[in-house]
Amino acid sequence: MDLRHFRYVQQIAEERSFSRAAEKLYIAQPALSQYILNLERELGTKLFDRSKNPISITYTGELFLQKAKMIIEIEDELHNEIRNSIQSDKGRLTIAISPNRGSYLLPKILPVFSQVYPNVEIKLQEGLTGSYADLLLKDMADVAILAGPIEDERLENVPIQKEDIMLAVAPGHRLVECAQENGDDYPLISLGLLKDEQFIISRPGQGLRIMADELFESAGFKPKIYLETQSFETAHRLALSGLGVAVSASTLGPTNLRDPLKYLKPLEKSFFRTIVIAYKKRKTIPWTIREFVNISKETMQAYCVSHYKDKVD
Repeated sequence: MDLRHFRYVQQIAEERSFSRAAEKLYIAQPALSQYILNLERELGTKLFDRSKNPISITYTGELFLQKAKMIIEIEDELHNEIRNSIQSDKGRLTIAISPNRGSYLLPKILPVFSQVYPNVEIKLQEGLTGSYADLLLKDMADVAILAGPIEDERLENVPIQKEDIMLAVAPGHRLVECAQENGDDYPLISLGLLKDEQFIISRPGQGLRIMADELFESAGFKPKIYLETQSFETAHRLALSGLGVAVSASTLGPTNLRDPLKYLKPLEKSFFRTIVIAYKKRKTIPWTIREFVNISKETMQAYCVSHYKDKVD
């Protein structure tokens, strides 16, 4: 038995097909089948039930696979540590992040990170947050930045910023006059005053839509939806044109001092979520992930302190 057998069993179990697994492993399907037959003879038991289509893994195969994954992870960690010691500050970091959040966060974080580690190549996986856990667990992304946390015990979630849910309206909107001043913070608006408004909100399944639905439920009314969109920029521009109230967040508009929209917070209840960096738990965290998390936390903490001071001044 050698390390190849562990990876072969894992790939077959994932694909539930010898032919598809062979393609992914870049070996001939007959050769792969023979490897597994020899392994089963050595173990004295079947690892896969070939009588079904697609094939399924046996109980013994599940036991084998559990240990195989542990061995593969140890081997990968060893290779990573060796590469790190050889390459020093050279590496690659793949970040899963939505285009909306990336347009706000990455221009703040990446210049700092790249100044410290100029030899680290950055790649992006842009998409909806629902796929991030899968990307991390399959090593298709090193880190994911999202409104979290991701509820999976195999993943670590590190908070980097709090994000308040806001209501964005055009400067001349009637709600601006109805809002109550709130010291140095954003004006407050009673949710009851929103009942007759029409809204521009995110599409179902997006994180901001989940928070919007919670807000409407708390207010006790079903919103009049003018438009659903994946783009916060589209929502903001339509709100600015007077077509409705956009459900936004404190990281998506209010932080831009040139943004002409007016932002209001719900009076009755604070709605917020936490922005996190998620990554797969390992015994040894790759230095690129560790340093990116640390720099992101420090950068966003410094930015929030600076922005709040500018806002007060």
